[in-house]
Formats: sequence, C-alpha cells, structure tokens
Amino acid sequence: MARATTLHASGAWKGPAADVVVLDFAGRSARSGRLTGLRGLSFDIDLDAALNARSGDAYGLDDGSFVEIVGKPEPLMEVRAASEDALHRILHELLHRRIPLQIAGKKLRIRADRDLGALIAAMDARITEIEAAFDPEGASYLTPVEAAGKAHACCGGHHHDHHHDHAHGEGCCGGHGHKHHAHDHGHDHDHAHEKAQAHDHQHGEGCCHHHDHKNG
Repeated sequence: MARATTLHASGAWKGPAADVVVLDFAGRSARSGRLTGLRGLSFDIDLDAALNARSGDAYGLDDGSFVEIVGKPEPLMEVRAASEDALHRILHELLHRRIPLQIAGKKLRIRADRDLGALIAAMDARITEIEAAFDPEGASYLTPVEAAGKAHACCGGHHHDHHHDHAHGEGCCGGHGHKHHAHDHGHDHDHAHEKAQAHDHQHGEGCCHHHDHKNG
C-alpha cells in the first residue's frame, strides 16, 4: 500500500498527479487514515502532524508521485456584521471559542452550526447559509483586532510567505482563481471540478490565508 508521508503546497510540487482526492475541511486536516482517489489509487496518510491542506496542495507518496487535493464543498454560514463594533464582538466570541473561521472579504465563513448561528445573529449580524469549500485562517493566531483589520482592510498588502502563487481573480484581493503556477496540470483536470464542484470552492473573496507547509 502506498503511503503519503509529506504534504506539498500548491506551486511547490510538479505534476501530473497520480490521482486526485476531494476532501472536506476535516478530511484535509487528518494526519492519518486511508484514502482512495477518483481514479482508484488507494493510499495511507502517514504525516508527522495534522496540517490544514488547501485545494491545489498535494500529498507526496513514498514512490515519489503526488496526489492532488481538492476542497469538497460543505455546509457553511457566511456572516456579515452590521457594524464594526458587531464585527469585533463576533470575532472575539469566535476566537475565544477557537472556532475555525475564514475571512472572505468583509464577511466571515464558519462551518454550519445552528446554535452558534443563533448566537451570532443575536450579535447584530446577518447569516447566509452557503455550500463551499472551507479554508479557514490560522484563527488560533489572530487577535480580534487583527482579524477585524483583515476583514476591513481586506488584505491591502497580499503577502504569501508560503509557496502559494494563487492568482486571485475576484472579490477582495481578487478571489481565488488558482493559477497553480508551479505544477503542470497534465492530468485530466475535469476530475473533481465536475464531480464535487471542487474548484468552485469559493475561497471566493478569501483573503490572506496563512498556509505554511514545512514538512514537504
């Protein structure tokens, strides 16, 4: 059985990929387990630590090949605060609870949760239920002020200190129109994009994802 022992950020690996896996946020955060790609390749994940993989990243197998990772759409809540004060209160609550969150322009995205949604709505916010791939920020490392600054400034300076060369195409910082700059999509790239709306993963108006894989 093949083993995936490393994780490589988009742009830091070169294709074509041996296979493709479509995974939700929980699946992309696992450090162990068994997966089967869309083309039938089965392999075990055996990473040193759990890492939050993003669409376009790849597992490095022990035979030197790569398996591309595509984000699977899942139920999310998109939160738009009515005011800056409301945004600060909501961010403080989410970060205090260590809730993974994605900053999408001036909106926040979190995984769907009825009770949490009711709490946030009561804090002067409008919630829209959507289905999209979830790529949260490194929320554990953000203070409410920093997170609010990112939401309001919408990444005025878009600095990636990882190997992602995402050519954002819409929304703040331009959305997420994957250029996959350093790897060659010589594989059939209609794989999961049709099967799971995969590359319609609406990082959407996503901003400033701090994504630093160092075990590649």
